Amino acid sequence: MAQPYEFGDNPTAATRARAVAPKLISAYDAIASDPDGFTVKAEHEEIALALFGWWRYLTRTASVFYKVEGELSDGETAPLTRVMIEYVYSMAWLIDHGAGRDAGAGGARLGET
Repeated sequence: MAQPYEFGDNPTAATRARAVAPKLISAYDAIASDPDGFTVKAEHEEIALALFGWWRYLTRTASVFYKVEGELSDGETAPLTRVMIEYVYSMAWLIDHGAGRDAGAGGARLGET
């Protein structure tokens, strides 16, 4: 039986990230370069621009990271890694809570802490 996947600082997570990152970067490049743009359902318009902007930043950062990963030390690439993780969590939060809607007991909204 296969072991369950465990996210973290481990070889399995690194292997998965290296396999997925180029696909996400290519997907972004294809969408961003399409002269017709893309269509978003009306109910998702409010968060689409934020997600797309964060996805752009995430893919550009990942692209730089994978270009310099073997040339720089872990200490030099750590800020890039941290930023990518922050953006992934931010995107997940936005998807879960939406923009401008009550985010729970704290009432947090997009852009608020």
